Amino acid sequence: MAIGCMAQHYVPDQVISTRGLQIRYGTKQVLDGIDLTINAHEVVAVLGPKWGRHEHNR
Repeated sequence: MAIGCMAQHYVPDQVISTRGLQIRYGTKQVLDGIDLTINAHEVVAVLGPKWGRHEHNR
């Protein structure tokens, strides 16, 4: 007879959190002041104006 043990895992309420995020590619500002919080058990997708399609040399 096997005796099992269930481990309890701590899952924080906020899995990802950022405030005032800024990203530049060279001199081009692509994100400016983004606040984002993703909570546990949430699914999030971020799509750009081209639905995530990457275009070179725009």
